[in-house]
Amino acid sequence: MPRYKRELFDTGINVPFIILVPKKFSSWQKPGEKILAAADGKVYGVKVKDKCIGNQFAIDFGKAPDGTRLYATHMHVGKIHVKKGDKVKRGQHIADAGELVKTKCGGGIEHLHFHMSKKRGTDPTYWGSWRFLGKPSGWINPHLYWTGGKGRPECFDEGKTYPEGLLTLPVACY
Repeated sequence: MPRYKRELFDTGINVPFIILVPKKFSSWQKPGEKILAAADGKVYGVKVKDKCIGNQFAIDFGKAPDGTRLYATHMHVGKIHVKKGDKVKRGQHIADAGELVKTKCGGGIEHLHFHMSKKRGTDPTYWGSWRFLGKPSGWINPHLYWTGGKGRPECFDEGKTYPEGLLTLPVACY
């Protein structure tokens, strides 16, 4: 299993960008480094410069093998390289790690907040996870949907074949 510091939640994962990230252990994630698509999907929402969480976007990753819809929002990011309606491929560079979000919502550390739901939120007046994932009744645990198995996230390796409907880590591994 990759060695990296992360906070585990039932409905999301926070990946600090100032902490060593998995696999080859030769680099530190820094603001501006790559955020990757965790699976093939379609971007269904983008919000730039939210006053609380910074930049945010959401991707529909389709269905997991158990039939659960997989929607994800990516919050506190820097530059976003995709727009609403874009199709993305697993491992594609979709955004850059963000700078410190200097609000009480930002957590006080540069990080990617990767949050999952089985329902798609549609209310632009909401903020945070609610904007693109809807109410907490639909939120799901991403640790059930890794390509390495339950609770076993894997780095994206170009050229490797992955099962459809499962996720690789949404950050570059060095």
